[in-house]
Amino acid sequence: MAKVLVFLDSAAPAALIEALRPALQKHFAARAHTCVQLMQAHPNDVFFVAPDGYTRPQAVVEVSVSPGTILADCYAPVAAALRGLPMLSSSLVFVVQERRFIDCAPQPVHYHYLMVKRADFTVADYNDYYSNYHCRMGLHTPAIAGYSQNYVDLDASQALAQQLGLGCREMTSISELKMPSLEALAAAPGLAAIAAPAAADEARFVDRERSVSFASEVVLRIGDFTTLADAAFEQHFS
Repeated sequence: MAKVLVFLDSAAPAALIEALRPALQKHFAARAHTCVQLMQAHPNDVFFVAPDGYTRPQAVVEVSVSPGTILADCYAPVAAALRGLPMLSSSLVFVVQERRFIDCAPQPVHYHYLMVKRADFTVADYNDYYSNYHCRMGLHTPAIAGYSQNYVDLDASQALAQQLGLGCREMTSISELKMPSLEALAAAPGLAAIAAPAAADEARFVDRERSVSFASEVVLRIGDFTTLADAAFEQHFS
């Protein structure tokens, strides 16, 4: 499933969120085959890890389209929704293809892990290991409802970043965990058991010192998420 992920920094996060609500409603409420989620920084984010030079995004905008819908048709509405908002130059945008390993209904909390490949890996070899082997770590993570891998199209991301006036750092993929509660994940008895082997496995192919992780909570949804998921299922299995 194709989507755009926008990670926004702001010196006025509350004002940013309040401005985004009506702007996204205005430009996406009537769009068919498109779903939008607006998220804000989770107040109890114990999973924020970032190298020097990265700040914690204050807002996340996710725009997803159903199979057969051209993602680029959403670029102009995204630009219109962001125009004039109190964003910093450190804000980032990525064009990705989502693969859902554990599908679920929309969840209130999302964890994003922006991952950079090791220099000695090609993108193809990285994605092969990530999607066929490392996925086991996500599949065994406790207290989650959904798990996705998002494969970054860096050329498309850089082009869209230029169009939107945002940044685009080198990222290879974005892991995404969806869950009812961040606190339940943090307190899950099995989390420690999966954390160490996951870190060891990441060291095989991920440049962890350049990767970023954080959690966000959903504050707005626009669109029919059930129909969007059904369309993806029917594309593969009808």
